[in-house]
Amino acid sequence: MRVIKYGVLISCLLIVCFAIWVYTSLHMSSVKEEKIFSIPPRASVQSISESLESQGLIPSAFMFRLLVKITGEGKKIRAGDYLLTAQSSPVDILELFVSGAMYMISVTIPEGLPWWEVALRFEKEGLVTFDDFRTLVYDKEFLMEQQLPFSSAEGFLYPETYHFVKPVEPSRSTTRNVIATMISMFNKQTKNIFPRTMSEKEKYDTIILASIVEKEAQQKEERARIAGVYINRININMILQADPTIIYGLGQGFEGRLRKRHLLDASNPYNTYKIRGLTPTPICSPSKEVIEAVLYPEKHEYLYFVAMKKDGRHFFSETLEEHNKAVQKYQLGKSTQ
Repeated sequence: MRVIKYGVLISCLLIVCFAIWVYTSLHMSSVKEEKIFSIPPRASVQSISESLESQGLIPSAFMFRLLVKITGEGKKIRAGDYLLTAQSSPVDILELFVSGAMYMISVTIPEGLPWWEVALRFEKEGLVTFDDFRTLVYDKEFLMEQQLPFSSAEGFLYPETYHFVKPVEPSRSTTRNVIATMISMFNKQTKNIFPRTMSEKEKYDTIILASIVEKEAQQKEERARIAGVYINRININMILQADPTIIYGLGQGFEGRLRKRHLLDASNPYNTYKIRGLTPTPICSPSKEVIEAVLYPEKHEYLYFVAMKKDGRHFFSETLEEHNKAVQKYQLGKSTQ
């Protein structure tokens, strides 16, 4: 009898020890610092468990499989990228995988980027494919869904910092979501800035001109003044002569330096040295502040401006003679006296 009692006692102790081991294995963390863990599509619980163990994120693949089996949550685990924080236990990790609260990627789109540079930034983060982005930017049906009755989405990809769940792999659907989110942000930011009396064409022309000002005005305090220069030119039917428009027309093939042949190329629909008036579309997506600078430009008589220093400040002139002297001084480094 005494032997049987000892045997029972030992068995109970072993069960208690096993229970303690199981509990600590499931509730103690092996994650020492933040780590991104990826679950590929159709991954098995076994492969997930082994991958977690091999990366030192859980103490035991067996115990994680046991946890999944006990909870019955195996079929609820969703593929994707997850941010495991320091001190995450196996129980915490499983809850995260089941919740689908995937890792969010932040992408900052600065002012003044053409659509293809925007696409490349999102593609780099695995959110879109460049080809899908290019297709949707010009897709008439998609644009009409977004209430944009124009030839492209250029001008409406609002510059901002965006947060997206990283997909397992980019698709047409994820690309649609990214572009639609940017257009929605444009609508939100510009909701109350256009006068109610403005027609849709007048609004679009404002965005086109704002996109040109966005590329030219490196200093915030010059936005309204540069806008005033272009509006003065438009009012007297004078060509805009804006270098950034030519560069946009050259597209991704632009080599970084404008040449005389580019200025003379009348086949480029964005060549404002040859074609009078505004460009067919915006040449980037302007910020709310630049759109407001075009809506409320500085009143003056300037028709010309030239960059003075490397910080992007400009010298403004009312006459061509004064402008030519400024070009000699600031661009060519020659004395005008």
